[in-house]
Amino acid sequence: MLLLETAIALLVLGVLSGAVLMGLSTVQRSGAKTESQAVMESLARNQMEYVFSLPYQDPPATYPSLSSVPPGYGVTALAEEYVAGDANIQELVVRVTFGDQELLALQTLRAR
Repeated sequence: MLLLETAIALLVLGVLSGAVLMGLSTVQRSGAKTESQAVMESLARNQMEYVFSLPYQDPPATYPSLSSVPPGYGVTALAEEYVAGDANIQELVVRVTFGDQELLALQTLRAR
């Protein structure tokens, strides 16, 4: 009888331990995803602010990227005419990539 009780207790302990480990794994993945999103949004906002601090370039134009980008990430800022034939207003698109995959794109307008 004692052996049966011990076996059942070990089985319950094993099932509960597995559930706790799965929960911890989910929390870790969620935290990593949240951190990655925060990095992407920060890079995009910083690049956008940097471009607005630079002199206006007639579209189509490529603005310089930030100098401090975490390894693996890339940031580009491209400007196109918003209205054909009007170089005074440009649509600015900031793209954040990781490797060769685009993760985030922000768009705004910029006027001369």
